[in-house]
Amino acid sequence: MSSLVVYTAPAVEPVTLSEAKLFARVDTSDDDALITSLITAARVMTETYTGRTWVYTTYDYYLDRAELEALGIAPIILPTGPLKVSSTTIKYYDDDGTESTFAATSYREDPYSVPPRICLLSGQVYPSAVRDYNGLKVTFTAGYSADATSVPEAAKTAIKIMVADVYEHREDEVTGTIVSKINLGARAILDPLKIRRFW
Repeated sequence: MSSLVVYTAPAVEPVTLSEAKLFARVDTSDDDALITSLITAARVMTETYTGRTWVYTTYDYYLDRAELEALGIAPIILPTGPLKVSSTTIKYYDDDGTESTFAATSYREDPYSVPPRICLLSGQVYPSAVRDYNGLKVTFTAGYSADATSVPEAAKTAIKIMVADVYEHREDEVTGTIVSKINLGARAILDPLKIRRFW
């Protein structure tokens, strides 16, 4: 079983508070905190739906020993992209929890495939002396840029639609589910960006 953990959250959101308020036609500051939280929630929802990360975020991606054994020498498929080049480090852990570094000369990043992947170089193999659970950790950074300038406009528009929709109908939302679903308009905009996996 693999798991993806945010190590460093994005420094900014893809949509600013002023952009979201303009789209939602909100001209007071009374609900700024709410709208800010809606932006974050919508960003997470759109990233989960598309399999993409909008603003640079650093992740730890853990794989169990059984997954490594099943891979053989096949690439490690990263669960989100696009991959920031030269951002990857790989650590592995033995049964005692001792951490070792997998040499960067043993693999290469492939940021051009969708989704991105880590490929072994010829003659290389993954570490075998790893613990059963979370035996290997790939740390990588995904996203289009450190700020929102390179984020696809479709993603920004979808986030604004979701924020405006939930803000307008916030009395109907169940407490604790700020953004519980992606509405049809946002979904249609996001669909071309969705990473489709065929395995």
